[in-house]
Amino acid sequence: MNIYYFADILTVIFEAFMIFIFLETLFEERSIFPKWVYIIGVGILSGLLLLSNAVFSFNLLNAFAMALSVFIVSLMYKGSAALKLIASITSILFIGVIEIIVMFFITLIFNITAEEAVQIPEYRILGIMVSKLAALAGFTTLRVKLKGHEFDMGTSYWPLFLCLFANSIVAVFLLFKMSYELKDTPMNNLAIICSFGLLFTTIFALYLYEHLAKQSYVITKNNMLEVQLREQVKHYDNIMMTQGQVKKIRHDLENHLHAIKAYVEKDEGESCLKYIENLIGGISKSDTYIDTGNTVLDAILTLKKSVAEQKNIRFNANICIPKNLPMPHDDECVIFGNALDNAIEACDKVKENRYINVSVKYDRDKLICKITNSCVNKNTQSKVTTKQDEKNHGIGTDNIMKALEKYKSISKVTRTDDEYTLFFIIMDLI
Repeated sequence: MNIYYFADILTVIFEAFMIFIFLETLFEERSIFPKWVYIIGVGILSGLLLLSNAVFSFNLLNAFAMALSVFIVSLMYKGSAALKLIASITSILFIGVIEIIVMFFITLIFNITAEEAVQIPEYRILGIMVSKLAALAGFTTLRVKLKGHEFDMGTSYWPLFLCLFANSIVAVFLLFKMSYELKDTPMNNLAIICSFGLLFTTIFALYLYEHLAKQSYVITKNNMLEVQLREQVKHYDNIMMTQGQVKKIRHDLENHLHAIKAYVEKDEGESCLKYIENLIGGISKSDTYIDTGNTVLDAILTLKKSVAEQKNIRFNANICIPKNLPMPHDDECVIFGNALDNAIEACDKVKENRYINVSVKYDRDKLICKITNSCVNKNTQSKVTTKQDEKNHGIGTDNIMKALEKYKSISKVTRTDDEYTLFFIIMDLI
């Protein structure tokens, strides 16, 4: 077995791995199969593809046999047989088309005929390697587009992605071109070995990036869940506090009624009226509950208003939303809970004129929100204080922005000398 047969085997294994990436993108793995079963599946598909190539060589029957092989291993995934059959044919057609395009460019670059590009092992191996890299780029792009919600891909991904594949393809071409010009068999063998190194390094780099992206996504998701949990705990604390107030009022109500009755029996109307006015004033001062009809948002706003008033911060809320706001409760907790926590922390550093103004309006499938709060004046605070203020506002800002990214939204944060404003619009909220 010379190095070209070895290269054929490795390229088939690489092709089988790519096809499994494609199947995993379109279909869901069966829970009854552990991961190692799918690794064995890559080996089985590699064997079937090698057998097909050996029996049918490179013709239409080979393409049919390869598509059938892909369909067989696709049964390891959930989904309808018709879709799996279409996916099997599509994957083989895509790989075939890429190989034809690459072979065409090889004939142009090396000034050879199509027959030479297929028959001469060196050119054929070069074409297969470059076509596999190009096919991997296509499958990876599809995977990110269809399953990108499971990753945390930053803006740097696509430049890195393009550079990775472009560098690998150019390097493979240059290696083979150099070895052909030298007419040195050992150099040809070395070019093949180095090309496979680039091929598998590209796969490992993509796997590592995706693995890190998934970890980042899980960490971010856990952080958001932690924020939601804290908001729920605060909500329950608020409920307990409210229940305690209700019990206290119920306990004192009987005494108040007896006192009013005594005033009435003694015909002391003026004293009775003052007593009632004092009761009404006490109830008004302790009434912090905000009632918009939306249970979750009411709980968040009521809790934050209560906390703000305990810190002598004026809390003004102008809310006009439907009772059943078409927005998940966890997103409501993350967005409004973090925004108001940041506002309270910023106000707590202000000595005078401490206020928070909240305006939320739902109009024609759009949720419009503006939260304004006083903050330490930039012209009078020290550098250390400035950093702390930015940190406080930044603690939950990332979570707010990540929650807003789920929707078609516009957001803007502005800061003047002594005022901080968060403004956002969520559109198409149906």
